[in-house]
Amino acid sequence: MITVSDLGLAYSGQPLFSHVDLQFTKGNCYGIIGANGAGKSTFLKILSGQLEPTSGEVSILPKTRMSVLKQDQNAYNAYNVMDTVIMGNQRLYDIGKEKDALYEKEEMTEADGSANPDYTNYVVPARQAYAAEATAGNHGPLIFFVAVLLLVLVSMATFRSPAVALMPDVTIKPLRSKANAVINLMGAAGGIIVLGLGAVFGTGKAENALMSYTLFFTAISALMLVSLVIFLWRVKEPQLVHEMHEESHRYGIATEEDADPNSGDRKLSKGEFKSLILILMSVVFWFFGYNAVTSKYAVYASSVLDLDYNLTLMIATGAAIVAY
Repeated sequence: MITVSDLGLAYSGQPLFSHVDLQFTKGNCYGIIGANGAGKSTFLKILSGQLEPTSGEVSILPKTRMSVLKQDQNAYNAYNVMDTVIMGNQRLYDIGKEKDALYEKEEMTEADGSANPDYTNYVVPARQAYAAEATAGNHGPLIFFVAVLLLVLVSMATFRSPAVALMPDVTIKPLRSKANAVINLMGAAGGIIVLGLGAVFGTGKAENALMSYTLFFTAISALMLVSLVIFLWRVKEPQLVHEMHEESHRYGIATEEDADPNSGDRKLSKGEFKSLILILMSVVFWFFGYNAVTSKYAVYASSVLDLDYNLTLMIATGAAIVAY
């Protein structure tokens, strides 16, 4: 991480030390031992950039920051070990204290929640480095997170599948593409409702960065349960299926029941299988891209545009529905 090459220092032509070559590698702890006046403190000052050497150079890896504590063991008696270590980078320590003061406030203002360049330049990289190191040391939390995320996504798909599966059962074949479009439009409309509730609860406001989402999630869950009850109450599936069969027979449209019972056992041709894989891949990559863009936009809207991302995404979704 730190490389010392042919380092030397002289006072009034008298060398204190010369031709020093060292390499400090990651993961090791080093100590400098020597008699009084041997140049230990001077050498450390050269390493930290407080003093210029007479010859040689000190190089530090890119994206690596050096933190330095004063050579006074009594200066930190009032601080714990963590604070003492962080005080090696005084600006980082000051930012941490500012953050703690914000967390202690009962209510945050718009100014409190605005983006702080010092926080972005100091705290965020430190968090990212810590997260990377912690993940490398223990993969368990990351695996657990992915497993929980998978469970939530499967649950969401399971909740949505009955409504999607119901459509072909109650819709004649020529209208199923339009019916599928209606399902997608209703999904977008549902997204607008969620964004609207987010705007009401202020989930996109900077001053609510530390808010509890319990009430918001409770409202969304209640809305979904009410919608499910209305769906079960108003949608009479057997009656609609019967009407679909009657209408199909009236117009001479074949239904699944009229098809060859052994047609489902037919293997897909090479071209059909290729088309199936391409369709599935296009759906997967579309959702990947959509979620990536909307997630990043939420950060961009709050941090750069200083806007509530709920409102801006509502406008964008509404415009997409109108264009569609």
